Amino acid sequence: MQDPPPLFVVGMPRSGTKLLREILNAHPKVAIPEAETEFLPWLDGWVRRHGRPLDDAAFAALWRAIRDQQFFAYLAESGRRVDAAEWRRACTTHDVAGLFEGLVRAATGAAHGSGRIWGDKSPSYVGQLPLIRGLFPRARVLHLIRDVRDHCVSMRNAWGKDVARAAQRWVDGVTAARQFGHAIGADYLELRYEDLIANPRASVTRVCEWLDLEFVPAMLELRAGVENLGDARGAATIVGDNRGKYRGQLSERTLRTIEGLSGPLLTQLGYRLDFAPQPQRRLSKIALLRGQIADGVALLQFERRQRGWIGGALFHWRRYRAVQAGRQGT
Repeated sequence: MQDPPPLFVVGMPRSGTKLLREILNAHPKVAIPEAETEFLPWLDGWVRRHGRPLDDAAFAALWRAIRDQQFFAYLAESGRRVDAAEWRRACTTHDVAGLFEGLVRAATGAAHGSGRIWGDKSPSYVGQLPLIRGLFPRARVLHLIRDVRDHCVSMRNAWGKDVARAAQRWVDGVTAARQFGHAIGADYLELRYEDLIANPRASVTRVCEWLDLEFVPAMLELRAGVENLGDARGAATIVGDNRGKYRGQLSERTLRTIEGLSGPLLTQLGYRLDFAPQPQRRLSKIALLRGQIADGVALLQFERRQRGWIGGALFHWRRYRAVQAGRQGT
């Protein structure tokens, strides 16, 4: 019997994808790692440069190159470790798709032939859908969308991010994902975060039907606190009122800026604007660069608080190096 197609859960950061992963993993036929992979573009670049790791030496070289990815550290924090031998045994092919699938199956225990839907939840893949679909032609994409105004508040509160840049990136990311999703038709599903928390049963039932699964009530019973940041931090239940928080946390000027960047898309998605519609505009390249620099500084400060100066700098550097390696195919 052919295994079901993989599932990729995507969405902009701080949009509730972690909550959605927890809900999906409560189903006995779904297996998504507790850690975000984030390295699929890197893996694609590595194989393009070095070729498929078919023998022991080549696979060992791949393992040495990939083992410092944050995925493995996060996986260990969740109580799961995968070594090179276990990963290799789980691979049926050694192209990019086979390597990635094998690693996810090894990390989740979803063996080939088990009938379980293996998948991944990585927010950054909202911009990698063409790559995903090229590698996995049967892949299904579940796109979780959150009101950009609450998204911006959460990005600022969690990491000190620049809200204008966050709004522009939200517009660009959501627009690109929707355009690609609409092109692949039934294999793409959009879900609004606000609908998920307001009526979890109806939303989750809809997702299950799309995945050809039977709804399981346990999916709405969270095992433990899902979020470690934000207003839902530590909550062991779905926080139904975790929306509209921006109204008490954003100035009128900031809110007008966000709606000026995102208004048409917000309207398309069924969100109500707080102010009269404005002409569509984009942030200038200079404004985006300023925001990027400010965000980098804020992230370093966040990591310093979490891991100390040295640990935070190393963490940030490894993440940057992994991203650059993926872009350069090294």
